[in-house]
Amino acid sequence: MIKNGKPRSAAAEHHAGMIASTVTNGWDVASYLDPDHPTQLAVLRSIDDLAHEQASNLAVDGCGAPLYAVSLYGLARAYGQLAAATAGVEAQVAESMRNHPEHVSGTRRDELELHRAVPGLIAKAGAESVYAAGLPDGRGIAIKISDGSPRARPTAMAGVLMRLGFDSDTLRAHATAPVLGHGVRVGEVRPYAETLSRLGS
Repeated sequence: MIKNGKPRSAAAEHHAGMIASTVTNGWDVASYLDPDHPTQLAVLRSIDDLAHEQASNLAVDGCGAPLYAVSLYGLARAYGQLAAATAGVEAQVAESMRNHPEHVSGTRRDELELHRAVPGLIAKAGAESVYAAGLPDGRGIAIKISDGSPRARPTAMAGVLMRLGFDSDTLRAHATAPVLGHGVRVGEVRPYAETLSRLGS
């Protein structure tokens, strides 16, 4: 996973954590990506516990790790629980995300700006324009842009957070995105007002 001193995969830290857990517990490292490996079964139990539902539909992520599906409700519950944790490994994960958000998203994506703009928040975007966030009061947010395009993802998240009462220059900047025609602004992407109106504050 490391070549010439650089990670070969955006999920290098994810794999490093799985390998470290495997070594710490004395399990076989060569097969750590097997869905029936003790490391992967522990990951699956954690997902189930945090989401309060059973993950299903085993697939393989682009980085080679087992991948499971949960509902958006389950994903929101998981992030809310992580963000609100005050003890244990959940609190350690949340604190690490808050202290080192550049290791969650890199340095050029909107999650980094969001971590810095909303106190106590944890957030992570995923494949096919899934976006989840947790707040320290236990509320969780999970968004899926149906066509998988990332263009609307930060705008949708900013709209939800602003509807929940948060405000910052960053959120206002993310709340719309220009649509260009031949280099000229001809419209904008913005949160759907009817959807936002259904959210509590």
